[in-house]
Amino acid sequence: MAIIISDLKIEPFPLQRGYWGRGECRVTSDEGDIVEVVIIDPLGNRLWAERRGEDIFVLEGNVPYDVPTGSYTLYLVARDSKGNEERKPITIEIT
Repeated sequence: MAIIISDLKIEPFPLQRGYWGRGECRVTSDEGDIVEVVIIDPLGNRLWAERRGEDIFVLEGNVPYDVPTGSYTLYLVARDSKGNEERKPITIEIT
């Protein structure tokens, strides 16, 4: 597989409505440079992760205060410069 997503961390876990949250992961490719890491929420919104180091990508911000509590599946999508894509489902909890 060309793209590997690993070392996923979400803090705090569970996330809390109206409060800060942070997700971090390592993304590598054996075929090209990683050019984009996007999180797609259940409504189809796209949130771009920032590169913070050679292979580390971070998304942080406040969880919307009006989101209903519960479990949600997000998709982490990584693309490299050769056009390869890896899509990984992530389950989060919001209280």
